[in-house]
Amino acid sequence: REALKVLCNLVLSCPEARAPCADNGLTLGLCRRARQIGPDPGASFLQLRLLFLLTALRLDERRRLGLELRGLPLLTDLLQRTLGQEGAAAPGPEQPTLARQ
Repeated sequence: REALKVLCNLVLSCPEARAPCADNGLTLGLCRRARQIGPDPGASFLQLRLLFLLTALRLDERRRLGLELRGLPLLTDLLQRTLGQEGAAAPGPEQPTLARQ
């Protein structure tokens, strides 16, 4: 957990730290780990935060997460588990989708 906190702070505050994180596959690793996450809400929150920071601050990682890693369903599921809303309804096909940038 503490390592995730440090990474979140580094990615947020240091642009020079973002490139090595992206280049070394941190987004892919976080996605893999998110699919295996257990009941620890603290760890899942930090993973969600780190994924958010990487994709918010790096356009290439945002595209990769959305296109290659099927990130929207993954992040939605992770957010629901983190917030304890496992019974929440998933968006249906009639609802508008997010525009890709």
